[in-house]
Amino acid sequence: MALMRTLVQLREEVRQRADMVNSAFVTNAEVDRCINESWAHMYDQLLATGEDYYLKYVDIPSATSGGIFQFATRTASSGGLATDVYQVRGVDAVYGSNYTVNLPRFNWEERNIYMAAPEFIPYCPIIAYRVIQDPVSQNDAIEIIPNNSNGITNLRVWYYPNPKYMTLDTDSIDGRSGWEEWVVLDAAAKLLAKEESDTSQLERQAARIWARVMTVAQNRDAGQSKRITDVSFNSGAWPMAGGFRRY
Repeated sequence: MALMRTLVQLREEVRQRADMVNSAFVTNAEVDRCINESWAHMYDQLLATGEDYYLKYVDIPSATSGGIFQFATRTASSGGLATDVYQVRGVDAVYGSNYTVNLPRFNWEERNIYMAAPEFIPYCPIIAYRVIQDPVSQNDAIEIIPNNSNGITNLRVWYYPNPKYMTLDTDSIDGRSGWEEWVVLDAAAKLLAKEESDTSQLERQAARIWARVMTVAQNRDAGQSKRITDVSFNSGAWPMAGGFRRY
């Protein structure tokens, strides 16, 4: 975290930019809705950079019937129950203290292939996962196939949480390096649009801020460049599997 900005601070700045500080034309609730909409848009774009902003994980030690591991009843790495799963980044199967294997996501058309695949490593069964909605609890969950969690100490699910929806004046977002300025400008333009006023100046300012943010955000680790992933090893064979394919 670098620069935390509270909802009350953002609301005041939005009103200032829209020249509506003492205006009753829009309520605070309307301003807050515009702020949250703009923040959600920026949040999605930050996730789309692939730089793992806001990434966290949850450990799920046991499955319910059907090989389903639920998020909602477990505490996430940042504290609090993992009821905020937005997008899953990856799933690791942890076997005791000796092995951690990143699981492949199974294609729907291949959901029965794993049932017939031989287990080349007795200690690490060949399994795959898919993000589903638990048909019983309706909670987001991970299903593994085949339905066999023997030997798994826990699943570690890496995920991006839902974008924070601010309702209290003390709720905050991380502006990092002034990135929240775009949220302010975009929300202010929405207020002017409702008033049927000219939004072009705010839109030009927002475009400049957006270009700066997206340029910097796409290179979060300035010390290491991105590289091509070895998918043939990562998804095609288990570590120490002697090069055997899954099927």
